[in-house]
Amino acid sequence: MLAENEVINSAMWFFLGAFLYATISSILFSARSLLLVEETIINCLNVVWYSDKSYETLLKIKYDLMRAGKSEDQLYQERESDELVRDTWRRMTIYGIINSCPKNFRAAVKFNDWRTAMKYLRKHQKEVA
Repeated sequence: MLAENEVINSAMWFFLGAFLYATISSILFSARSLLLVEETIINCLNVVWYSDKSYETLLKIKYDLMRAGKSEDQLYQERESDELVRDTWRRMTIYGIINSCPKNFRAAVKFNDWRTAMKYLRKHQKEVA
């Protein structure tokens, strides 16, 4: 009878240990995965920010070159068209970043538009610096 209680006791400790190992291992894996997703999002936002700034610089050069041969009304229409393209690109880029995240990590995305994404990026850059 004494040996039987020891076997039951040992089995109970074994299964409890296996359960705790699986639980803690799962928690650590999820935490590491979340950090990886967040770092990837930050890197994507950095690339997108640099692309947007490059586009802005190109537009300034374009408008400087266009001033010589176009009227103010034509320049205004061109700027309006370019702003529409830029806003559409920004929306689609943020939408793409959010939708490329795994579904179970999308709640960790702290932005839903360009303005909040850039605010999130600046906040992260200040934390790193």
